Amino acid sequence: MKLIAHRGASLQKQENSIESLTYAAQLGAYAVECDIRQTKDEEYVIFHDDNLKRLTGIDAEVSDVTFLEMKDYLARNGYKLLSFNDLAGNYKEKTPVLLHIKLPDINPDFVHMLKNSGLNIICGVQQPEAARLCSSL
Repeated sequence: MKLIAHRGASLQKQENSIESLTYAAQLGAYAVECDIRQTKDEEYVIFHDDNLKRLTGIDAEVSDVTFLEMKDYLARNGYKLLSFNDLAGNYKEKTPVLLHIKLPDINPDFVHMLKNSGLNIICGVQQPEAARLCSSL
């Protein structure tokens, strides 16, 4: 049996944070799971929900706010926003990242960004086209 840590060690550390993902990897998880979404200004963020309400009280879709707005809303409620670039630059564990892709469309540039990130990524996709694209690159 293999353990995949959903949002990292989210009961001990802030979900979807470098600390949570690293801690889960150090505890022996086979993979650490997180979702990737895109903000209104096309920044890739690591965030579970499609809406900010649960963590901020603000009823807004991730895709309808800018990165800085989202970062500010979360900070007001004691949360840090993790960008994909921050994940790629700061996650140093060998444990793979199961990246659940929550984007309406996946294009070759996005897949190349994942491939060139330096992370050991397992792609979780919802559409057959996305699976074909990820596996072809």
